[in-house]
This record gives sequence, structure tokens and C-alpha cells, in this order.
Amino acid sequence: MIVVELIIVLLAIFLGARLGGIGIGFAGGLGVLVLAAIGVKPGTIPFDVISIIMAVIAAISAMQVAGGLDYLVNQTEKTAA
Repeated sequence: MIVVELIIVLLAIFLGARLGGIGIGFAGGLGVLVLAAIGVKPGTIPFDVISIIMAVIAAISAMQVAGGLDYLVNQTEKTAA
């Protein structure tokens, strides 16, 4: 059974990589639905992890708007050259 579950997860990852963008999320949801259909019990939602990811995305967005990402890229290019 674990082999079937692993194949489903890998197929969902492959499909998401092929679709790109929002398709990654849809492929993940499809993978969860297929796993639930074959009887795998879904676990609890990892709110801590989701909160950390949201905080990082918010920080990156703020840096992008303020021009901080361009500054960091320029600094990295200077040290790499």
C-alpha cells in the first residue's frame, strides 16, 4: 500500500511541476483527494508551518515593494564578481 501512496504523491508532484504556477496547488489538492479516495486518513493541518510560510511571503512582498530585493541582488552581484 505504501508503494501505491508513494506513486500517487510522485505523480502529483510531477503533474504540478509540469503545470507550474497555480497548477502546483491544484495538483497537490488532486493528490490529497486521490489519497483520501483510496482510504488514507488525512492528518491534521500544520497551522504552525502555514503561519511561518505566510510570514516569509509577507516579508518578501514587503521587501519587493520597498526595493529591498533589488538591493540584495545588487549586493550579491558585487560580491560574486
